[in-house]
Amino acid sequence: MDLSTLTVARAMPMEVGEPRELTQADLELAKQADTPKARLGRLRDRHHQVARLLALGTKPSAISIITGYTASTISNLQSDPAFQDLLAFYRDDEDDEYRKMRAQLSGLGDDALAELRLRLEESPEKFSVKELRETIVMVADRTGNGPTSNVKTDVNVTVGLADRLAAARAQAADRVLDLTTLKDVTPKEG
Repeated sequence: MDLSTLTVARAMPMEVGEPRELTQADLELAKQADTPKARLGRLRDRHHQVARLLALGTKPSAISIITGYTASTISNLQSDPAFQDLLAFYRDDEDDEYRKMRAQLSGLGDDALAELRLRLEESPEKFSVKELRETIVMVADRTGNGPTSNVKTDVNVTVGLADRLAAARAQAADRVLDLTTLKDVTPKEG
């Protein structure tokens, strides 16, 4: 499938006429109206990235972190016909460079890990304490057991703010002079 020629269907304008009996043609037209229409105007790079990741079996929560799309956006994309075609393309494409690169990187990582393990078993004295510590921290981090950071967070909670504000307003109102009860004490001339 050539995705560069993908077009987006547009909705037909609705016409309202006089009441009449439904015909078989009306029913067929209603069935066509129930089929989903493409909502994506244009497939962008991030759409391709989401489709690739879904095709590889990546969980939507991880895709959300990688792409910045919310889980609901990813779910909406998955129901879009144009995106479904894109996803099928990536699932069916065995020669996809992305899959090849991921497989190569995975193999390279396996080889490096095996070599490191072999060297460590054969000559552990050749590793400095610093190198061993860095290796432990890296492995722990990649397996979800990395060092934790403590972040101090100060939270100020104001309880009863509405009551305190109402009391302050009442107190301020008591202090305002009522101009209707003032007496004129200016000395009269005369």
